[in-house]
Amino acid sequence: MPYEKDSGFTDELPEAEPAEEQAPKPRSRLRWLGIGIAAAVMLLGIVSLITALSHRTGEDTKPVDLSALRSTIASEEEQLKDLKAELDKTEQALADKQKEYDKAKADAAAGMPDASGVQRSLDELKKAAQDAQDAYSEALKTYDASVDAVETAAPGYEEAKAMTETLAPFLGYAEAYEQFVSGASDTLPGVEAEDPETEVSAQSWYEAVVLPAAQQAGLQPPGLVEYFPAAVQELAAGPAAAVKAYEDALAASKEAEARLKEANTAQEDSAKAYADAKNAEKTSADWLADCEAELERLEKRIADLKDSIDQVTKSLESHRAELKKLEKQ
Repeated sequence: MPYEKDSGFTDELPEAEPAEEQAPKPRSRLRWLGIGIAAAVMLLGIVSLITALSHRTGEDTKPVDLSALRSTIASEEEQLKDLKAELDKTEQALADKQKEYDKAKADAAAGMPDASGVQRSLDELKKAAQDAQDAYSEALKTYDASVDAVETAAPGYEEAKAMTETLAPFLGYAEAYEQFVSGASDTLPGVEAEDPETEVSAQSWYEAVVLPAAQQAGLQPPGLVEYFPAAVQELAAGPAAAVKAYEDALAASKEAEARLKEANTAQEDSAKAYADAKNAEKTSADWLADCEAELERLEKRIADLKDSIDQVTKSLESHRAELKKLEKQ
């Protein structure tokens, strides 16, 4: 319907009459409650988003933090181990020193021998220690000489021993021949006559048995059996003497070594006895004071170590708890 000006309508709206104040209706309350819930949900979403972003940022830096933390824990564990080891060692040193102190104090309380008695005792022990030292020096010289003798005899020993072993059966042949010639035996080794009544010739036996064996062994025995015993004995004398010289030198060296050990033990015992006597004389007020100072130093060190152990332990426990917390994230 077209608009006409004179139709009774105007551009201005009629003024509304003031309405009477009314109490809010139930539907209006529900509307505001819905708006509040929506706002709370939106706020919760924002908080969740911020928390997620925070966790993600933590996960990005977590490997670096854990690595440094684990390194710190390992360092503290090693430090704690070293401190405990030093504490055990120091406590043992304290216990040893305390025993030494108690003994010295008891000796001092029991009283010392008079001056002349102590001095004579020390002089006697000092002389005994010096005599033992001299005896050890002589035993050492004897032992060194015996070692030189063994080294001198050693080079030809193996060769001489081998030659002695090679000549051993021929020395047996020589002895059998001499017994045969003297009538002490009517047989020769290695030859049996076909006819028991046939007399065995020493020369034929020598040529049949001894000469082939000697030549095979690289020896050059005489052609006649009557010269054989002297020749083989002379040939064996040199190697036998060399073997005996080495074995005697070796036995003498072992004996000298045993005497040297005995002399060394006697020297150590006498030196210890003299040192013990001097230490006994040293149980005086000054020595006890020195011992007390050492005890005090050890006790202070133990206290410091315990404090350090306590501090490192607390730090280690804190770092372990922190690591556990980070690993759960």
